[in-house]
Amino acid sequence: MFFSFSALNLVWFPLRNVSNAVDEFIYFETLEAVRRVGHIALMLALLVELPLSAFLLLANLLWFGLLAACIAHLVRKGALAPQLRHFWKPLTTFWHGNRSEILRNGTYAVGEMMVYTFPYLVVPLEFGLGAPTIILDTVFKIFRGATLIYAAGLDPLIPQQTRAFAERDVATLKKATLTATVLCAIPTVALCALLLFDGDRLFALLLEHAATVPREVTLILVVLLIANLAQNVASYLLQHTGFFREIARTASFLVLAMAVMTVVVLACGLDIVGFFYGYAAVYIAGTVIYVAYLRKPFRVAASPKVAPK
Repeated sequence: MFFSFSALNLVWFPLRNVSNAVDEFIYFETLEAVRRVGHIALMLALLVELPLSAFLLLANLLWFGLLAACIAHLVRKGALAPQLRHFWKPLTTFWHGNRSEILRNGTYAVGEMMVYTFPYLVVPLEFGLGAPTIILDTVFKIFRGATLIYAAGLDPLIPQQTRAFAERDVATLKKATLTATVLCAIPTVALCALLLFDGDRLFALLLEHAATVPREVTLILVVLLIANLAQNVASYLLQHTGFFREIARTASFLVLAMAVMTVVVLACGLDIVGFFYGYAAVYIAGTVIYVAYLRKPFRVAASPKVAPK
């Protein structure tokens, strides 16, 4: 039951993407709010002696109810076809026609996962399970948590961006991308200001006496948040306009560069702060590549649309 509770996220994400593609973002986010509130309430109920088995049963029932409601809504909208017979035929056809794009997007997804998770393996092994790991976890919770905030500004603009790209409307594409950037920049500026002016008190509140986050790490976190903003805006647009080769190349570069950086940091005997410096340098390099690739969708959108023969 716990595996089901965790793995159903894999089903939920494609439904989220389909909902975004057909302008059903608000409906999906309403269901998402119900899911989060429901699951958090059930987790809190564990504190008042709700049995774990009951929690898992109720959590899975909530999952199935939400999945059924979302699928039924998308079927009514014509976004999903309720046809299960011979489903392997269109699936096979899709695989043969889009195999390269699927593999490239898969490379991007695996690369992204490795870039954001490998420090949790390196830091405990090389720097210890005490303060270094606590600092890493705290910083990365803020760093990666910002991505969820960015999604609130990026997801609603995806239909407008893809429609403008398909219609070769470069002005609208640029305007939608700028709007997404501004929406993401607002919480980024607020969070960076908090870290710069009161970061020590914030971390002291979060960690008490467990660890002290060095000032250098706080400044690195601010830089990472800004880079994360730029990278998310760029990668969202590249992915949703079909530039899978570019994002796969960048993700592969990041994985290789992070591996080299880690070897150098360990060989030089640097501490956790040195590791953060190296991580930020490589991450910024990847962000620069992502942003540089933004020229491609804009260039395509600026070209005249060729009428089908």
